[in-house]
Amino acid sequence: MEHSSSERCRLCGSETRFLFCQRVLHKHDVCYHRCPACDLIQSENPWWLGEAYTTAINSFDTGAIARNLRCADLSFVTASLLGIGPSSRCADVGGGHGVLVRMMRDRGLNFHLCDKYAQNLYARGFEADPDERFDFVTCFEVFEHFADVAGEMERLFAPRHDAVLVSTVLHRGHREGWWYYGPSHGQHIAFYSRQTMRFVADRFGYRCVAGGAYTLFVRDGVVVSAAKRSMLRKVVLRSRADRNSKWVRSLSLVLPKLAPLTSSDSETLLAQRRAAA
Repeated sequence: MEHSSSERCRLCGSETRFLFCQRVLHKHDVCYHRCPACDLIQSENPWWLGEAYTTAINSFDTGAIARNLRCADLSFVTASLLGIGPSSRCADVGGGHGVLVRMMRDRGLNFHLCDKYAQNLYARGFEADPDERFDFVTCFEVFEHFADVAGEMERLFAPRHDAVLVSTVLHRGHREGWWYYGPSHGQHIAFYSRQTMRFVADRFGYRCVAGGAYTLFVRDGVVVSAAKRSMLRKVVLRSRADRNSKWVRSLSLVLPKLAPLTSSDSETLLAQRRAAA
């Protein structure tokens, strides 16, 4: 099979190096390259995405609900340690059908949904413009879908949110058959390492804590006490793709609970419906 020896990195623009090829969607032979500057691994230009996205949500993703439950706990603990409360504005970027937004509002945090591809089923009435600035943003299982990596990063970080919590499994160099490449569904086309996440943080004026599955970006100038910084590191670094750390589980039990927005949201939506009638 012929392949190009290099192509430009879609994050930093450096010349990449050919890494390997694999079959995607069980029929397309696709080449992957690694950037020696920022350590991004990227597929070749993803011309097959029209086939991969017959639906916005990957049908092979049987762990979606379990992941949302874990991410809701992790997000609540992280937000609490950052001082995010009921009056703070929060958003889930690339939040799919709005499951996490509904869970976070049920926990008392003022979350909104930003997703231009999936239909909002569970957080209707609580949409937001991704260009707005938020105090706290979550972005789970989204980075690996970026085709225009630099452009999407610019759109995410340009508003200067105080903190951004991301999930994407980080690579430690190429491993043959790595499950996160996802060749069966063909939607994963960009893969990051700790080095890549530090590059992103430096480019946009953030500090980051990068674990194997989660990365927390905190904007330069946002003050977090030494004690809470230490706890945040444990929360992020020790959580895995398939389970939260014991710190998340323990802190979930002892941190102050907030009044759920479940009933008040229903009343707000009913009032809006009556006003529009």
